[in-house]
Amino acid sequence: MRKFFSLVLAVGLLLPAALPGAVSANNVSSAEQTSNKTQLEGVLTVKDVIDEDYQKYIDKYKGEFSTYEEVRANANFGDGGTVDMDEFDRSKSKGYKGIQVNDVDEYAALLFYLDDQNNKHTTGKIEKNSGIGAYATREFEEIISDTYISWIKGYVTVTYDKGVITSTSTDSSIYGFHPLNTYTHNSKRSYVDLNSKKNGGKAYIKGTLNLVIFIEGLGTVSTKEINGTVSFSI
Repeated sequence: MRKFFSLVLAVGLLLPAALPGAVSANNVSSAEQTSNKTQLEGVLTVKDVIDEDYQKYIDKYKGEFSTYEEVRANANFGDGGTVDMDEFDRSKSKGYKGIQVNDVDEYAALLFYLDDQNNKHTTGKIEKNSGIGAYATREFEEIISDTYISWIKGYVTVTYDKGVITSTSTDSSIYGFHPLNTYTHNSKRSYVDLNSKKNGGKAYIKGTLNLVIFIEGLGTVSTKEINGTVSFSI
């Protein structure tokens, strides 16, 4: 239900974004922030993303960090540069295109929330079978990171003969509303660990998420290494 609500919010949403200013918003009053707002189409607030846990994360990280760079480093995010605003303007009517952050505390709440979602153990494994008889393939999928607005699924495909797995491959993709946000599966770092009987095991899925975040009106890209596992058995 939360995911459906977030998706509805994302369509055609007009939300304010602060104009570029000082690196830290701690010295800017709420009234000044409100008067310095402009509008960007399709941008969500941090509260839209975190939903009912918003205040909990704000309270937890309030005053903990003084700069955005410090938040990124502690929340295991990287700096992916800035957004091409021409591309942003061309991406109208394609769902949400980023998240608006008003100050360092909100940035910390957002990034640590996303980091927590990546570290959660997920459920809901799905199997897809093909082939007839002893020789066949199966695909197993599982959500490995979920922010309710967009989510990432990990996949492992196994080929087996007479109950013994003979080959494996991995993949992962992003779903939901994510225009301008991109995800890349890392096939070189992803791998599969089979059990001793070679009839099951665990896939270790790795990839990189590039998340568009507007900080005081400037479109930035924060990168996150996504790690997940998919357990399977034929």
